[in-house]
Amino acid sequence: MATSLVQENSGREVIAFKARLRLLESMCNPVCTGGYHAELHTDAVVKQCEIVDVIEIIGSKKMTPYERPLYLKNGDVVLCRIRVNNSIRVENFSVDHHLGRFTIHSAGKTTALGILVELPPVGRLAFPYPENYYHGTRP
Repeated sequence: MATSLVQENSGREVIAFKARLRLLESMCNPVCTGGYHAELHTDAVVKQCEIVDVIEIIGSKKMTPYERPLYLKNGDVVLCRIRVNNSIRVENFSVDHHLGRFTIHSAGKTTALGILVELPPVGRLAFPYPENYYHGTRP
């Protein structure tokens, strides 16, 4: 019988979280934006996911702190919100390194490496978004 590296009572069930991603060469053809769909692989779980919103490009000197990027390019390190179709058990990387790491796969290739940096408030599966959030407008 296979055993997981993770204890049964560790982590939290969520459907959305904030993450830091390092985009690998093959992710963007030639650019990508929020709304990118792929597979999320974490511990022993594989789920369909969407990069809902890109919050900032980490280390970018071209952007002001209040400006959100419209597109990404290969090699960027970004802070973003990710949403999965069904709930998964994860934890912040600073709390549990096994549950806080994941990879993004698309077309059979690893396209991004990520760590969880923030989970929704306790008792919620996702972050509270403004009403018009999923209708193409930015908060």
